[in-house]
Amino acid sequence: MPNNYIIHDNIIDILIKLPVKSLIRFKLVCKLWRSVIEDGQFINLHHDQCKSDYKNCQNQKICLACYGMETKQICHYSMDVPYSLQCDSVVSLLEPPTTVQCARVNVYVDSCSGLFVLSFSAYNVVLWNPAIRESRTIPSPISIHGKDQIWVRYGLGYDNSSDDYIIVRVGLIYHPDPDGHNVQIFSTKSDSWKLINEKLPVTYEIQGNIVVADHGIVYMIIKESSDNKFILALCLKNEKFEEILFQGRRDLIMEQPNLFTVGECLCLAKFCSPIINELANFEVWRMTKNGTLSYSWSKLFAITVPVPDDERVMTKYHVRPVSFMKDGGMLFRRSRDELVVYDSKTQKFEQVKIAGLEVASPFLYRGLTYVETLISPNAL
Repeated sequence: MPNNYIIHDNIIDILIKLPVKSLIRFKLVCKLWRSVIEDGQFINLHHDQCKSDYKNCQNQKICLACYGMETKQICHYSMDVPYSLQCDSVVSLLEPPTTVQCARVNVYVDSCSGLFVLSFSAYNVVLWNPAIRESRTIPSPISIHGKDQIWVRYGLGYDNSSDDYIIVRVGLIYHPDPDGHNVQIFSTKSDSWKLINEKLPVTYEIQGNIVVADHGIVYMIIKESSDNKFILALCLKNEKFEEILFQGRRDLIMEQPNLFTVGECLCLAKFCSPIINELANFEVWRMTKNGTLSYSWSKLFAITVPVPDDERVMTKYHVRPVSFMKDGGMLFRRSRDELVVYDSKTQKFEQVKIAGLEVASPFLYRGLTYVETLISPNAL
């Protein structure tokens, strides 16, 4: 009997380091392997390994959302993060959920869980894990007195305080007149939506993406009509909003702000100036919470990006950071149809050649970094 336990543990130690694609194949090896791979405890251990890989810039994937200018359809592709320009960058088409019946779709991802939220309309939402080809149709959000919502944005993440994956939805009520933003929270455990009592002013405009941190805090960058920008935090436990200052200033003077998390730390990526003297300054900052109402920021990464002649006018609108690279470089999505690597040594952009795109005249409108996991949206 002890030998059987040793063999079992050795199998787990081996399998837990393998990618999802291999694990799906190995489920066919024998009943023992299938039972191990489908076990909830193993899935959690494998997920922890994936989160560690993500923090260390290993085994990362990029989901490319491509709009075909000729077909007027959207396709999603997956590719490995290129660790150097010498790496082949071949994409594979992601099989969409069977519920997809729409040409236009917004995509949001929780990087460490490999789960995606697909939004086809203000009230049609699907939770999707493309790695295991499973999806879950989410119930329609709460209708606000029959009023229409023409602007909706989502965030997705895990709240370890409640051991629950949640979807955050911010919608602008606009019928017949603007009436502010409502915030709704969907719990995968209860399979239901909850409306936060406090609305956000109609003058608020959300910049970048909505981030759901592990510790039950939702973060978003707000731009006011006065062009002031600040980070707004929503605590899911007490349902209270709080402004967070960046470097002691309320006004975030920057272009293209974007929030993301590394571990349990909130990070801010930003172009801190428009194009001046053919250069653009790009920075990444990390926030540390020093108490209930005290925060500090430290700079993790800074580059001065030289801008090609044909991009100077539009770069501040069409350059988006996608992923860090192990060699210290940065992967960007530039213009409408290309990925580029910024080499900090040469201070130059180099285009990443992508093979396998089946979309004619593709418009790469999103590039999302994630890791593949075995987490089933239907098991949450």
